[in-house]
Amino acid sequence: MNKRKARSSRRDQARIGESNSALGKEPWYKRTWVIVSTTACALGFILVNGPQMLSNARIIPDQVRETVASFKSWLYEDSEWTGSWSASPEAYADISDMQLSDIDMQLTIWASQGNIDGTIATSAICNAVPFNSYLLLRGEVSGDTAQVIVWDVWTGQPFVDIRLP
Repeated sequence: MNKRKARSSRRDQARIGESNSALGKEPWYKRTWVIVSTTACALGFILVNGPQMLSNARIIPDQVRETVASFKSWLYEDSEWTGSWSASPEAYADISDMQLSDIDMQLTIWASQGNIDGTIATSAICNAVPFNSYLLLRGEVSGDTAQVIVWDVWTGQPFVDIRLP
């Protein structure tokens, strides 16, 4: 009978061990090694890669801004809008046949990320305002067109404010 009791007690202990491991009750030393090894690996990773991680944290925002600016410049075709234009063509032999306007005008535009800044200069502006030979230009690109405001400030007051569609 003792043999039966010994067998049944071993079976009971095996069942108890199976039920404890099924319930997630592992011995303390097994859980400690998991925590210790995870902490040691994390600490080693931080010590080895810490300076690079901090450097990347400083560099990433600047790189994101630069990438967004490049994308906007490409999207709004800044290189196509930037330049200087005048009403007097060069290298044409028969300018009178072209029937151009008599207004002597020069338009200079700087485009950046869909925003336009520039100047408009004419001989009429030079005659009207002796110290300032141009008007300022500011606007935004929308598709193939730009909405701009032409303005200038003279003695602290708006000298010209023209809104063009």
